[in-house]
Amino acid sequence: MQRANPATENQATMISPDSLARMLGVSIRTVYRYIEAGILPPPMRFSEKVMRWPRETIEEAFRHRIMKPHRAD
Repeated sequence: MQRANPATENQATMISPDSLARMLGVSIRTVYRYIEAGILPPPMRFSEKVMRWPRETIEEAFRHRIMKPHRAD
């Protein structure tokens, strides 16, 4: 039986700026603008260049704010 890798499971629950931009249907630069404007919550920083949001944090922001995920039709 293969054991689950906690690091891999944790990564699956984290959202990168690129993934978030695709979800919102905006550019990555717009994601950074949303952070600066307080529209998006600040991400967790793992290094100077690596940041992620917990999936629950983004889902909560979708529920309580005007922003909505982009749906490709």
